[in-house]
Amino acid sequence: MLSDPPFAPRDLKVVDYNVDFVTLSWTAPEHDGGSPVLGYVVEKRDSMMNMWSQAAKVDKDTCTVKVTNLFEGQTYLFRVAAENQSGRGAYVELTKPITAKLPYGKTSRLTFCVFVKNACVRPIVFST
Repeated sequence: MLSDPPFAPRDLKVVDYNVDFVTLSWTAPEHDGGSPVLGYVVEKRDSMMNMWSQAAKVDKDTCTVKVTNLFEGQTYLFRVAAENQSGRGAYVELTKPITAKLPYGKTSRLTFCVFVKNACVRPIVFST
């Protein structure tokens, strides 16, 4: 029996992010092309570039992935495709880019110390 590649996964969204990662989730494609979905390929690209690179590959039962090793302040686009025995299907892409940064409302703190004779005598805290 001949089959086609699966349709694109649906409902791709960001469920978490921080300075060095983005967690994505999606739902399975509406149609598997006539052959069971074997897994998903997740790709990313810098929003200023045109080249996609594979960020993750997960099995058929996994519809979420944490993409790590991102650079703080960098803006990325993500897309996901399902694969079956006939190949890779169409991609679903985020509707807008996401920046690797602290989530809204969270702050980072840097603490510096004034040392005298190897002891911190005056901590100085900076919040960003």
